[in-house]
Amino acid sequence: MFLSTKQPSEDERLYDSRQHIWLHLVVITSPHIGGVVLTSPHMGDVALTSPQMGGVVLTSPQMGGVVLTSPHIGGVVLTSPHMGCVVLTSPHMEGVVLTLPHIGGVVLTSPHMGGVVLTSPHMEGVVLTLPHIGGVVLTSPHMGGVVLTSPHMGGVVLTSPQMGGVVLTSPHMGGVVLTSPHMGDVALTSPQKGGVVLTSQQMGGVVLTSPHIGGVVLLEVWY
Repeated sequence: MFLSTKQPSEDERLYDSRQHIWLHLVVITSPHIGGVVLTSPHMGDVALTSPQMGGVVLTSPQMGGVVLTSPHIGGVVLTSPHMGCVVLTSPHMEGVVLTLPHIGGVVLTSPHMGGVVLTSPHMEGVVLTLPHIGGVVLTSPHMGGVVLTSPHMGGVVLTSPQMGGVVLTSPHMGGVVLTSPHMGDVALTSPQKGGVVLTSQQMGGVVLTSPHIGGVVLLEVWY
């Protein structure tokens, strides 16, 4: 590492027209780091340009973070304790990645995904908004399933190992559908049908309760 100790010439000093002062810098060129290090108390930062990294690294107490621009990652990385996050903008990812200790998660916005992804230990799940499906997807270990709200589907879909089935509420269907391997049946509640339809292998038939027919119908099915 070669450290220049001579007084900087006029060409080696940066002029700040705002304060009308010369910013005395220390420039270190090193084959070991494969680049140039620029330290300045006036700038309060360290800049590293390196062909190995293919970019510029800037650490700054004013910014409270590290900025890395690199053609290898195709974007900019910013880590900052003030922001409490890491921001990555990249044309390769076509989005922005933001990690926040405040929300304890990662936010990804991407035109390719057409939505926003948020992973958070506080939420214990993943929230995905997608204009393509017109809804929101939430996966959560507490719920033990996936929730999808969609205007196109007109309802909510919940898959849950705790429930052992799928619940669909839909104004288009006018009811609730529950499929469950534990129950071994399909239950449909519908104001259009005025009752509950239950098909069950355990019961070996179909049960329909309806105020329109005023009773219960059991169709036995022999296997």
